[in-house]
This record gives sequence, structure tokens and C-alpha cells, in this order.
Amino acid sequence: MHVANAVNGVQQGKLRILGIATERRLDGALADIPTWKEQGYDLVWSNIRFMLGPKGMTPAQLAYWDAALERVVQTEEWKTEGRNNFLQLEYLGSRQVTPRIASIYRQFKDAMLEVGLIKD
Repeated sequence: MHVANAVNGVQQGKLRILGIATERRLDGALADIPTWKEQGYDLVWSNIRFMLGPKGMTPAQLAYWDAALERVVQTEEWKTEGRNNFLQLEYLGSRQVTPRIASIYRQFKDAMLEVGLIKD
């Protein structure tokens, strides 16, 4: 469940969130909910959204889209949308996203190996 969907239940006392799987605590109405790491579980996870382009983009094309998206994430509308949905916004440009994707892949692979869903 996305945390923004749970806020009403928390505020009405009908739902209790035990932990947040993000690197740091959220703000606002959910600021008192500890992270899983704070509770001793080595777990960090967040929703990730990607903007993907075709293979073989030129450096000029990458630079154009990096600059355009960087402008978008600096707008007040973007930041407000993040706050309204309890998101921890982080923008990664084209150079930073490849290592992040590799890290996520390793996390998923390790977790699936550990529970026996795949073989090495």
C-alpha cells in the first residue's frame, strides 16, 4: 500500500503503520512512524519512477533531457505534489541512474535467491 493511501486511516485511528521502508522518516502526519532500519531491520525500499529513452541516444540528447527533467523537479508544483503524497523526492540524471538500477537489481536478485524463488 502506498503510504498516501493510508493517511486517512492513520488520522482516524483505524490504521497503525508499523514502519516505513524508506531511508529516513517521512514528514508531516507520518513523522512519528519509525523506519524499518530504526527498528533493526536492514530494509530500505521506495517507489521508483523512471523516464526512459531509446538505446543509443547521443550525448546531446541525454544532456537535453537531463536539463529538462532537472527543471521540472525544481518546480514548486513538483515539490508540492511530492509533499501531498508523502514522497521523498530524489532526481537522478542519466549518469547516476545506471548504478542505481544495478543496485536495485542486485537487491531483488538477492532477496529472490534467499527465499528460493530463483536459483543462482
